[in-house]
Formats: sequence, C-alpha cells, structure tokens
Amino acid sequence: MVHLDLTLLHSFKTIAESKNISVASQRLNKTQAAVSIQMKKLEDLVGERLIVRGHQTAELTSQGERMLQYATNMLALSDEAIDYFVKGEVCGSVRFGIPDDYASAFLSPALKEFTQRHPRVNLKIRNDISQNLFTALEDGELDIALVTQRNADGNGEILRCDQLQWVSAAGFNVDPNGPIPLALYPHGCGYRRQILSALSGCPLD
Repeated sequence: MVHLDLTLLHSFKTIAESKNISVASQRLNKTQAAVSIQMKKLEDLVGERLIVRGHQTAELTSQGERMLQYATNMLALSDEAIDYFVKGEVCGSVRFGIPDDYASAFLSPALKEFTQRHPRVNLKIRNDISQNLFTALEDGELDIALVTQRNADGNGEILRCDQLQWVSAAGFNVDPNGPIPLALYPHGCGYRRQILSALSGCPLD
C-alpha cells in the first residue's frame, strides 16, 4: 500500500506556492538537491508527473494541480489534529518574512535555535525586500517579518540599529571629475533609501 509522507506534501505545496524550487528550498531550509529528490520520490509514489521544471520556474501539471488540493487538505487536517491533541506545547504554523541580506547573516543559527525550542511549529519563510514584506503583512500573507525600515504608520518594534559604512575595493581612487560607481540594494529596500538620502545631502554634481 502506498502512503503519502506529509513531509513530501509540505515540500510539494511550498514549491507550488513559490513556483520556484530555489525559493522553495530556502523557505524549507533545505538544499535544492534535497527538494528535487523529494519531488522525484513523490512523483514515483503516485506514478504521475506533478511539476514541470524550467530554468527558473516550477509549474504544476494538471495532475499536480489535483495533488495540490489533496496536499492542502491533508496538511490542514494534520495541523488541526496536532492542535487538538498536543496540550501545553506551542504548535501550528508561522509565516515569517525576512530580507535576503538579513537571512544570509542571521537566519541559519536563529532557525536552529527556534526549531529546538519549538519542534512542533512549522515555520514558513519568505525572502523578499522590506517593501514587499510590508505589503504581504498588510494582505495577510505573513504573520511576522524582520525588515530594514519602519513602515509609514510606525508599527513594529525596533530590535537593533545598524550603522552603514562606505567600503571600496583596495586601491580604488575617486575621480573628482567623474561619476562614482556604486553597488546598491534593489528598489524597495530600506538600506537603498537610506544610502540615497545620505548622498542627497552631499555636495555632488
């Protein structure tokens, strides 16, 4: 008899939601190879192709769309059963957003400590720029987010203040009569706005 592993279904559902195996692997805190192996195992179990993999995308087949319905229902029932029977222990799902630069610096040790303290909490991670994370919070797509700026209404708690510093390649000299090449964070990032704001007060042509 074939048994569907909830871990496989959770990974499949994460891929379906992100439409990208690379993004899904980050949210699952797994390597892309491990996630791909899980999907191959799930497809072998059901005997159907569920995902069409592109260079940067992962699209569901018609059978994949059907499997997504079952996966969503089964995972929801699993969460409901755990919530009902497990007493006195934190459990459930938390949707957490964090920018890529913070994720690379802080996420791995924080995740390890969190999962040790709360093994029954399913943490769903979304990496994005702060502006998009604010929008996701307002739209109910996230429960909590770590961002690099405060939103317009000032909601949220300041956890730390980072000092930005200018750095250059060794031996780089500024041409006083020419443009200054800068590597900036993407549009919508709080750090980018702070950098441009600082430059706007400088006597530059």
